[in-house]
Amino acid sequence: MLAFVLASCAPPGAGTVADSPDKSATATSWPTPTPLPASTKSAASTPLPTQTDVQPAAAPTYTPTTPPAAAAAAPSTNTAMPLPQIAPTLPPTTEVNWEETNPPVGLQYEDANWIKIQAPRELTILAVYFIPEGEGPFPVVIILYGTMGLREIHVQLAQDYAESGFVAMAGSWFGGHYRAVGGNQPPAETEHSDDIDWPDGPDIRRGSHPQAVEDVVALVEAARTLPTADSSRIGLYGHSRGSEAAIATAASGVDIQAVVAVAGYPTNISFRELEAPVLILQGTDDKFVGPAQALQFEEKLITLGKTVTTHIIEGAPHEGHTTLPWSIEVLNMASSFYSEYLKTSSTATPLPTNTPLPPPTPTATPVPVETATPIEVYKPDGPILGQQLWRFKTGGVVHSAPAISGGVVYVGSRRDVHLYALDAGSGEEKWRFNTGDQAFSPPAVSGGLVIFGTSDHYLYALDAGSGQEKWRFKTGKSVHSSPAISGGVVYFGSFDNYLYALDAGSGQEKWRFKTGDQVGSSPAVAGGVVYFGSQDSHLYALDASTGHEKWRFKTGHEVRSSPAVAGGVVYFGSKDGHLYALDAGSGHEKWRFNTGDMVHANSAVSGGVVYFDSWTQRSEGHLYALDAATGQEKWKVPTETLGEVDTSPAISDGVVYVGSFDGHLYALDAGTGQEKWEFPTGDRVHANPVVSGGVVYFGSYDGYMYALK
Repeated sequence: MLAFVLASCAPPGAGTVADSPDKSATATSWPTPTPLPASTKSAASTPLPTQTDVQPAAAPTYTPTTPPAAAAAAPSTNTAMPLPQIAPTLPPTTEVNWEETNPPVGLQYEDANWIKIQAPRELTILAVYFIPEGEGPFPVVIILYGTMGLREIHVQLAQDYAESGFVAMAGSWFGGHYRAVGGNQPPAETEHSDDIDWPDGPDIRRGSHPQAVEDVVALVEAARTLPTADSSRIGLYGHSRGSEAAIATAASGVDIQAVVAVAGYPTNISFRELEAPVLILQGTDDKFVGPAQALQFEEKLITLGKTVTTHIIEGAPHEGHTTLPWSIEVLNMASSFYSEYLKTSSTATPLPTNTPLPPPTPTATPVPVETATPIEVYKPDGPILGQQLWRFKTGGVVHSAPAISGGVVYVGSRRDVHLYALDAGSGEEKWRFNTGDQAFSPPAVSGGLVIFGTSDHYLYALDAGSGQEKWRFKTGKSVHSSPAISGGVVYFGSFDNYLYALDAGSGQEKWRFKTGDQVGSSPAVAGGVVYFGSQDSHLYALDASTGHEKWRFKTGHEVRSSPAVAGGVVYFGSKDGHLYALDAGSGHEKWRFNTGDMVHANSAVSGGVVYFDSWTQRSEGHLYALDAATGQEKWKVPTETLGEVDTSPAISDGVVYVGSFDGHLYALDAGTGQEKWEFPTGDRVHANPVVSGGVVYFGSYDGYMYALK
């Protein structure tokens, strides 16, 4: 029975994603990484005569190699260094002691168990836990409250999770009760009628503070030893300041299997060690942490190859997780998420090493068509109608762009771990392929093969007609980069910091090139040169045949966008807020355009104009059209009017198509930026649209693949 009704947790700080440090408690917060300064020279890159700092795997000189069958080779040294990131330090010991204690005065809950936990720095934590009915062992959910402190509402919340089948604990990871006052001011003390006081608890600190992480670890290690608890299946549930603490703890190396983060997202730590899947729950009417922060945090985790799902809850305030009617929705979504990742294994089955596989394999099979929805017409206000030819329902969300070839649409889906092949005219399913992990990489089609990467670290090659697997290649980390295929060679990047070149027919490695950070940028091949970006802040140009570096160009921040090459010029964006235009042969800068935001998405060049968008949680961002030769602005549209755009545009017949976080696909006049029409879906549109044969194909987080005429 749902027990909680009242609001319980205060915001971490007005107008901020994370709480301010508690100045009164001698706490120190992590320093924020400083972006590298952008070069102001007009020729910031110089050709390199030889590649002296990057060598391919297992080769004394940079020549084509035959790689071993195993995964990526050990990293070599490189002068390009990744941007600084701060990570919490795992406490030196996880040994904890706890003992039973009496409940606080006036708190008599049936089946509640109260304990006192020995915390670091000679402090103690008061905690309550509930055990579900039945025989264990049961997975564990630990509740981390926000700034307002431990209250009776959290006892009721733990009771509700126990009724859902979890050993559930709530504990005073900091003592006292506070409210945020905004800015950089420390939280002020406050009182509530249902406060649970524990003056012997730790001081309040920012959720990502190392000592806060230590205190949460004390809770976690105590929970592992509770009666009927399964010590190997631990989930954290955090709200506001507690959400920051939950994420920071999971990112510190502690063995956590799932995290639910509600209205609080740390910005000053590294997430590279975060292995637990994350569910983000964010209300639209939160006055302190908005959907933009939640979506930007999600995008950061996706870029790092993490498993993350986001739900934006309409009308929910900051305290919505404990306020009806939203609290029921939050409880149901969180319980389902924990059931998926705590009650069952979420680990992909180990896959074979980098060797061609003998066809056929049973993973791709023709299936009956049941989910292609025929003609529906949407009639928005305006001179042009967006006519839906069909839509196809996948089992997850459609995050990446489709590929269209030979009358077939190839598209991957997150969460349901499939690549689909659909008839481009009708939407009927031809086959599907189960990858074993999330398909982030937009596929590429060439020579009868469809090639794509997934979060299981593999690049796959399938027969485009039947879906039968031809070969797979194992890298060291997730593959989000869309492969580029040229001259019988496949070029793609991996989060293991390498760009790879493989033989398209066999999957055998020809060479690899190591950068200083993750490669999520999709390469472009032109004139025998491979161009791609890295999160080490560089754009690289390599000889496509040998992998020798021709030049590199340094920006002021990560390069996640994929380059576009047109007319001997390379166009690309950087998180330093600039769109750059470089001479493709020398790497010399021709011009740069400062947006003042961040440029994540790819640019598109058509008719002498470069189209791209900028976006950040701090400002509305814009969709831009620039003169490709000079960088002069032709027009710009605030993305706020389009519901926040963070996708790459597609241009066809004088129309620019972009997807939006508000769930719409927009069509704009390429010459003026004026909106022509919009088409609604059931969730945000992150996948880049593709235009083929006069039809616009795109996917949505509502799980559908759409075709519009």
